Amino acid sequence: MRFRIRERVFGPEHSDTAATYHNIAWVYAEQVDYEKALEYYKKAYVVQLSKLGGNHPNTIDPKDSTEIVEFRMKYKLLLLEDQP
Repeated sequence: MRFRIRERVFGPEHSDTAATYHNIAWVYAEQVDYEKALEYYKKAYVVQLSKLGGNHPNTIDPKDSTEIVEFRMKYKLLLLEDQP
């Protein structure tokens, strides 16, 4: 609920909204819901990239987090393939 209010007040392209996207993504990643985590990390990255540029820490963090989640997804698939 708070997120929807923040999104309406600041708009979906605001860096505060992007920070919320990042936090939501982290929760999904902790719950091993990697598809949802990627969705929100990518939203955060796109917004931060457009607002802050590619070298800002708030842009680099969701990009790195996206790569970590993608790695975890691949690793999880490899583990599942190795099971009899």
